[in-house]
Amino acid sequence: MSNCFLSGPVDSSLVNLHHLSVIQLNGNNLSTTVPELFARFPNLTALHMSYCGLYGEFSRKIFQLQTLQTLDLSYNQLLQVPLPHFPEDSSLETLILSYTNISGRLPDSIGNLRKLSSLELFSCSLSGSIPSSIENLSELTYLDMSLNNLTSSVPSFSMSKHLRQIMLSHNALSGEIKSTRWEELMSLVKLDLRYNSLDGTIPPSLFTLPSIKAIEISNNQFSGELSGSLNATCCQLNVYDLSSNNLEGPIPAYVFELRGLTHLSLSSNNFSGSLHIDVFQRLKNLTYLDLSHNRLSINATASTSALFGFPALSTLKLASCQLSSVPEFLENLAILAYLDLSDNQIQGEIPKWMWESAYISYLNLSFNFFEKLGEPLPNLSSNLTVIDLHRNKVQGKTLPLPPYGVYLDFSSNNFSSVLQNDIGKHLGSTIFFSLANNHFHGPFPESICQAQDLAVLDVSNNHLMGTIPQCLMLENLKVLNIRNNNLTGGIPHTFPGTCLLRTSDVNGNLLTGKLPISLAKCSMLEVLDIGNNWIKDVFPCPLENISTLRVLVLHSNKFHGQIGCPVTNGTWKMLQIVDLAFNDFSGMLPEDFLKSWEAMKGLFPRH
Repeated sequence: MSNCFLSGPVDSSLVNLHHLSVIQLNGNNLSTTVPELFARFPNLTALHMSYCGLYGEFSRKIFQLQTLQTLDLSYNQLLQVPLPHFPEDSSLETLILSYTNISGRLPDSIGNLRKLSSLELFSCSLSGSIPSSIENLSELTYLDMSLNNLTSSVPSFSMSKHLRQIMLSHNALSGEIKSTRWEELMSLVKLDLRYNSLDGTIPPSLFTLPSIKAIEISNNQFSGELSGSLNATCCQLNVYDLSSNNLEGPIPAYVFELRGLTHLSLSSNNFSGSLHIDVFQRLKNLTYLDLSHNRLSINATASTSALFGFPALSTLKLASCQLSSVPEFLENLAILAYLDLSDNQIQGEIPKWMWESAYISYLNLSFNFFEKLGEPLPNLSSNLTVIDLHRNKVQGKTLPLPPYGVYLDFSSNNFSSVLQNDIGKHLGSTIFFSLANNHFHGPFPESICQAQDLAVLDVSNNHLMGTIPQCLMLENLKVLNIRNNNLTGGIPHTFPGTCLLRTSDVNGNLLTGKLPISLAKCSMLEVLDIGNNWIKDVFPCPLENISTLRVLVLHSNKFHGQIGCPVTNGTWKMLQIVDLAFNDFSGMLPEDFLKSWEAMKGLFPRH
């Protein structure tokens, strides 16, 4: 009776069905506890109750049913499942408890489940080491204990000759993985050990497995060179992810012969050597290639083979690969959607095809030496949502603003123009927008307020003048940085009641008036920097209830009167940086007020 819109609780009369052996109630909104009556079915072989909104504590008695072969309670995140002492005569073959709350250690008795073939315990709040007794599960074919807090080493799986999938990612496992005789796991299809702290060398026997299709061991501390060889023509490997480790040496030649490979990521290691991009074009099925952030020197100059290679490539990341020009073959990649050429030495003009591509949605050209956009700009593709050009030398008067741009970073370039009056209408989908460290001048366009989804706005270190639009305090805005411009007038006083602002930096302008009282609505504010202006006000006691404040800079303004507030009640306990210098404050420093800044007390050792 799966997905039948049933509601709970489970009626006790169900126990009258003495011969019931399979109960399948998945996908019903039962919103109830699991009754112990299920332990009274003498012939029960399968209990399926995933996605049922279960809560409370699951009965250990149900685990003791000698007939029970399959138990699936997954995706009941409020359900507490205390694991029992598993008896040696258990019939359990499939145990699926993912996305329930087990919290605690896996019992040593897990090794008693000699018939167990599938064990799924991902995201269960498990902690402690994996019991060595798990090595006794000789019938195991599927193991997933990802997304927990498991520690110690990866156990040996040499006894589990039928294992097809091992998934232990996103834990705190450490040590080497040499305890398993990997060459004996002839049925292994997928190994996922990502996001742990595993170290040592990678056993070369992993690559000799005839059935292996996915090796994912990124974000660990594996080191040394990749050794060994394999019969690449027989290998079925299609996902090979070694990124974010400490591997070194050349990329083994066998990698370029893995004809079935679709996903290859070697980024953020210490691989070295020079190679031509042509060597990868033998991998006709490749959809994802990431060689970024190694010590590689990639020659990507045009060649006949490369121009027509990579027919399936949709993601290409060549950051920090010592490129000196945009590879010409890129223009011929028919379905390229994600392109990262950041942190290279590419100069000159950004090719027009990048703006016109019907597929590219992510374009990162940051940390290069580009000088021109390829003006006049064509109509930008409606698929382009991310443009990162920061840290280049781009000049020009027109910004490439795609119709559905979400992340737009043009900071640290040489743009020098007045911001177009209707700029806001081009930012209808934009969440991140940065023009910092350029030479923009003229007024701050009021149309910027049309960018209702903006979470980050950074126009710092330019030459903008005039007043800050009153409507700028948008409901979704979290970071506002307009420091070091020539803006005048007052700080807008229209902070919304649902203010989400975390950082407000207006330092280094010509602002006057008082701090707006409505700023107190920004209850999550962490950084407030209004230094080096002409603000004339008293100490900002109206903000005393903002408990998240960490940085307060009033430096070089016209603040006056007493420092402190009449009733502190532990004002600003999180405060770590305070700069009140060069104002007109007077009177005594209030000792009690200063003592309430508790976060400062642990910053420096006491002598």
